[in-house]
Formats: sequence, C-alpha cells, structure tokens
Amino acid sequence: MKRVLSMVLAGTMLVSMMPATAFAKGDISAVAKVVGAMEVTKAEVEANNNIINETLGSMPELQIKVKETTYKHTATGVEPEEMEVTVELDNAKFLEDQDFETMISVMDDDHTWAIANGVSQKERLEVSVEERDIKEDKVTFTFNGNFEKDDVIVMDLYSVMEKTGEGKTATVKVKSDMVDSDAMTYVSVLSKGFKASIDKIGAIGLEEYAEIDSHGLDIEAAVGYLPEELTLKLNKGFEFMNSCDTLKGDGYSIDKKSDTELTVTVAEKTKEINIKGIMIEAETAKTGDIATIKVSAKNYDGASVEVLKVVDSYVDLSVDEDEDLPVIYSGTGVDNYGLTDDSDHLSLEVTVEESFPGAWNMKKGFTLELPEGVYVAAQTEDGVSGVEVTDVEGLYIGGKAASAEDVEAKFLKAYQDGDYLSFEFKKRTFDNVDMTEKDDCAKITFTLALVADPTFAGDVTLKMTGDAVAEQEVEIATFVKPYEVKAEQNDLKIDYRNTEVGSDIVVKETEAGILLAKDVFSFKIDKFEDNCWEDDMEYATNEDDSDMTVDGEKKTLSFMIDDAADEEAGVVTISNLSLYMERNIPAGAYDLKMTSTVT
Repeated sequence: MKRVLSMVLAGTMLVSMMPATAFAKGDISAVAKVVGAMEVTKAEVEANNNIINETLGSMPELQIKVKETTYKHTATGVEPEEMEVTVELDNAKFLEDQDFETMISVMDDDHTWAIANGVSQKERLEVSVEERDIKEDKVTFTFNGNFEKDDVIVMDLYSVMEKTGEGKTATVKVKSDMVDSDAMTYVSVLSKGFKASIDKIGAIGLEEYAEIDSHGLDIEAAVGYLPEELTLKLNKGFEFMNSCDTLKGDGYSIDKKSDTELTVTVAEKTKEINIKGIMIEAETAKTGDIATIKVSAKNYDGASVEVLKVVDSYVDLSVDEDEDLPVIYSGTGVDNYGLTDDSDHLSLEVTVEESFPGAWNMKKGFTLELPEGVYVAAQTEDGVSGVEVTDVEGLYIGGKAASAEDVEAKFLKAYQDGDYLSFEFKKRTFDNVDMTEKDDCAKITFTLALVADPTFAGDVTLKMTGDAVAEQEVEIATFVKPYEVKAEQNDLKIDYRNTEVGSDIVVKETEAGILLAKDVFSFKIDKFEDNCWEDDMEYATNEDDSDMTVDGEKKTLSFMIDDAADEEAGVVTISNLSLYMERNIPAGAYDLKMTSTVT
C-alpha cells in the first residue's frame, strides 16, 4: 500500500492557506461620513423655507469611501457586480421632484464623474439611478460595475428640514452591503449661546499648579457675536493662579474677581476669542477630580469645558491625531529594494511627556513595545539608525541636561536590552529629580524607521508600560503587503512520478506596478530536493489587463518579471504542477517556501 503525504502549500514569506475559491466574488467594504456639516440659526433656515441648500452656506455632503474590494477574475477581466445603497434622512425630507442625478457623483484620486442620464462617466462603473425606490425621506441607488479601492460616492444633501427649533438636527444614515452607518448629523440649528473648548485635557498634581492646554481656551459665538461680558468660574477645589496682566489678548481684557472667578470684557462684534496661559492650582482637589471652567453670560446659554485632571503622577504617550498613518510595505528594507515605492519607512512622530515637573519617576524603568513582526531599522555602532530623537526637554543624565544624541544612545541600549524587539529602559536610565526644584516637564519626541516581516499587515501599535507609568498605546504606522501568495493544501501519494498537485499557486500584487521588472520569485518544498518539480508547469499572467509578463523557469519553480504591471495589479498563476515523489519521503505535512528578491 502506498503511503500518503499531506503537502501544505504555504508561503514562508506570506503564509496563506486559502480554499479553491481564492479571488472569488466577494465583499466590498466602505466607510461613510458627513463632510461640511452645516450650522444654522432658526431664523436663517426658516427664512430659506427650511430648505438646506447653497443659500445657507457650503453644502453638506455624504461621502462613502470604498476601503476594500474583492472581485472574481476571469479570462475576460473582472465580473461586474450590483450594489444597492439606501440613504435615509431623519427630521428632513428630500425636495419634491428632486433630480437625484444632479446631487450624486463618484470620484477617485484623479477625477470626479458626474451622473449624466443615469450613467457615470467611467467605463468600469455605471451608476444607474433610473430604477430607484424613492420615498420622501429615503432613496435607494443601484450601482452596476466595479468599484476600486478609494473610490468615493459623493451625495449633496439637498433637503428640507421638518422641525427647525433651537437644538434640532437633521441626520442621514446609510444602509448597504458595503457599509451600514449610524445616524450622522449634517445640519444643526444653534441656540443663542457660545461654545467653549480646548484641544486636550491636561493633568495636574496634588497641590500643584499647571497651565491648561497650550493652544488655549477657545470661546466662540454659536450665533452672531459674543456678549460684551463673560464670566469664567472654576469648580470647587481649584483656583486661578494668574495675574490678569498675563491674560490680555486680542479682542478682550480680563479682571480677576476672585480666586475662582474671572470677568472677561469682549470687544464689540467679536465672534471668538482665544485665551492662552490660564494657570490653575489644585488647591484642595483630590486625585481624580477634574477642573472645569464654566463660561456664562446674561441672557445666554452657558457652556462648560473640562481642562485639567488631578493625578498622583502622569506620563503621556501621544502622536498628532490629525496626521495620517504612514503606509509602509511589509518585507522590505528602508530602501524598498524591488519595489516602486519611495516611502522612508518613518513612523509618526511620538511624544512621551510628563504632565507636571517630577511626575515621571525615573527610579523605575519603562518599556516601549512594538508588535510581533515589526522592528526598528538596522543598528550601527554610533546608535540606533532607526531612531531619530527630534526634541528633548527636562531630561538629565549624570546631573547634566540630556541632548538628543544622549537620548538616542539610551534608545540603543534599551533596544539591545529588549533583544531588538522592544525598548527596555532600565531604572535610573535618566536622573530622578526633586519635583519641587524642577521647572520644566520632561519630554522626548522621536520617530522610528520601521521594517516588518512579510507576513505582517495592519496598524503598528506602540505600547508603553512600566511600574511608574500607566499602560498606553498609540498607532504610529500601518504596513501593507506588496503582494499576496495564495495556494491550497493537497494530499499526494509517495513513490510516483508526475504526481499532480491539483491546485495552482497564485502571486498577486496588492497595487498595480508595485513590483519591478527583474524581480524574481522562487518556490521550494521544505525537506525536498530542488529538482523535485516535473518540468511541465505553466506560467500565466493577466497580461491583457495589467500588461505584466513573466519568464518562468521549467527546471525549478521560479519566475522573473519581464514587464511590470501598468493599469491593473499583476496576477501570476502557476498551474499544471506535478512532482517527482521519492519513495523514501516520510509521510506528513510539508511547507512550500517562497523567496523573493523584493525582500
């Protein structure tokens, strides 16, 4: 009886055991948001007959952005699909006799395509609005064809509000196989009042004082102009520390009425003011208490804003949340060898900062941890080349102020101590200081040059842990695979020639043209000889769609890209695979290993 060998076709580079329906007709995923939400007064909207249009300002838009698509590839291309998208309003209705073809369009990075006679100006995507289910507050559009990643459906939200009292809103939600959204506000009717805000709640120590967010306190009229006089009042346990001379600014002046109350005199016809430098002391507040400034004025609705939280000690790990995550390709060095990508592999800028002088207890260590499969770029004798410290404040080493170079050296030691997987800063890496004598908050700002295993894909989360710091995480980059390898598990009999594998190996770019001509991909079965493959394998590409061609090797299972892909992502299919099965091969599962010049 012949023994049976179970062969697993799986990539060492990009391990993926897929069913035979890989690349089958599948999902379209998207996200929905409102852009340019409108704020109006009751008088403004009623003067416009409750109609939401350009007369009131910039039109709010519903935007549905395609994040991912999976289509079935055939010999003739990609099979078209049908997608219905239902848009529903609340506290609003579409206008009578609304011409929906004038309020919806589709766009990508290069073009915006309007709807003309029910069809978009793009061959791959026809958007039919001829057959639609329309109610006064609901409309269903039918899209026929193929979306691509980052396509955006844009719908101008022309409508008429039903109730326009102060505080009322009009919302929109989306229901579709590619996205379901919660109700999103696109019109708000404002009351007579103002908004008070800061960018970020800060921290303050017990019986200490601190400045609120350095960007300052913003006070903005909801309707018209600010009143001539505002009162700023603190809650119990906190006091204003400022002399009012330090709080003068454009469009206002301040008098200190008491330790807990300030009077702000506002210049005539001022819509908003920004007050910087407000200092607050946690006089009798307890750990966990939050300092709140209440802003009030006669005959106006008041507003409150939380500005500081009392903590025993606090060290904050942060990035600029307004910055997009850098996109880096997995399995490539910082030179992106073998790819057309020119990214620098740099993460977002990361800041570690104590909330008040002395809050960071340097007697205890802390760790900055990267996810498994992600690493900092190569090290050198002079330091960690993959770490750039861009700012250092309030840190001391051996009694002297630390420089950026000093801190980079500490990063190198910490990375070594962390086995080049994480940064393990030992206790007393930096000097511990007396918080009563320290004037500046300790702060380190740095970026990381990152590389990742070919199998890693997704966001990179940097985690901070330690005995003297709260566990925190920030996302600093995202990795995507430059290509995918898909195959199927097969059971094969030992001691046969020309043993058919029974399934194909498929290599697909994740972006058109990301792979270069002369890139080589080679496959080998673990524990098998290099010449185990019979020489009747076939190599094919989707050349008609992508322009990619390859030169396949018959003696070994390998191919080189001759012509790189252009319009569409290249797909290489290796079929008619068979093996020369030695009789001395032990039964069991064997991995298919892939190597590439890209990595």
